[in-house]
Amino acid sequence: MKIATTQQPEIDSIIQLNQLKEFNIALNQEEKQASIHLIDSLLVYGKINNSIEFSYHILCCLIEIIKKAILNKNVTIDAPPQKENLITYIQQYIYIPEEIRIKRIAEQFHISSKYFGTWFNKNFGINYRTYIDTYRITLIKKRLQENKLTIKEITLEFKFADEAHFYKYFKNHVHITPKDYQKSF
Repeated sequence: MKIATTQQPEIDSIIQLNQLKEFNIALNQEEKQASIHLIDSLLVYGKINNSIEFSYHILCCLIEIIKKAILNKNVTIDAPPQKENLITYIQQYIYIPEEIRIKRIAEQFHISSKYFGTWFNKNFGINYRTYIDTYRITLIKKRLQENKLTIKEITLEFKFADEAHFYKYFKNHVHITPKDYQKSF
């Protein structure tokens, strides 16, 4: 059943903005209250009336609130981060674990932290955590091969809580202790 409305093209254009799932819209108090009221109405009266037209009308009103919030506040929808910029950022901050947490990267690149993992996997073909672990292990192996730093210095450089945590992390990924790995070079 197609519902005729003059708002249909506008609604279609808003729905087609896939980036909406990637960014947060800040609503003022009045917009929040109206949205809550509309959602409550949809939940309560939608079940009673079981009406497609009623549900459609409520959804159109919610979309209009979102549209106005975007237009009134001159909010722009940020595109997902460029792959090169993200990799550069990770390489720059690999030694500071707080800076490469998903929440922090999502803030830095203006992308939803819930969507980031999906986006990363889709664009790189690898899980974000796996990428970080692989990159860290590659750097750690290089340090161990160079044999210029002690295990303790490497532990501090990569911000592990202590050498025991470093040993466990390395052994879980490489299946050999850092000391044995270093001796092999």
